[in-house]
Amino acid sequence: MFHVLQEFAGKSVSLPEVSVQMLPKPTVGFSVMSLMTFVAPMMFAMAYIFFLQFLTTILVSEKENNVKDHMMMMGMRRSAYWYSAFVCCSVRPSIDVCVKK
Repeated sequence: MFHVLQEFAGKSVSLPEVSVQMLPKPTVGFSVMSLMTFVAPMMFAMAYIFFLQFLTTILVSEKENNVKDHMMMMGMRRSAYWYSAFVCCSVRPSIDVCVKK
């Protein structure tokens, strides 16, 4: 490559002197807290996905059978319906997780 530059410029080409030095860095040690900061967000996301799968399955089956509409006609409030859906969908996965361990 230097030969191409010399022929193109018609004179001698020299490169500047360059030196490289590593910057100081702190030592990295293994700690439980560093592991927890990496693992905790993934565990919360997995727990949410597990809960969401049960909630979606139950709500879709209720929507197919018009269960919510029939209960609303009988006088049930919407807040009671969503509270019961939340309780049912959080208790069952919690029991599944405890049993699997």
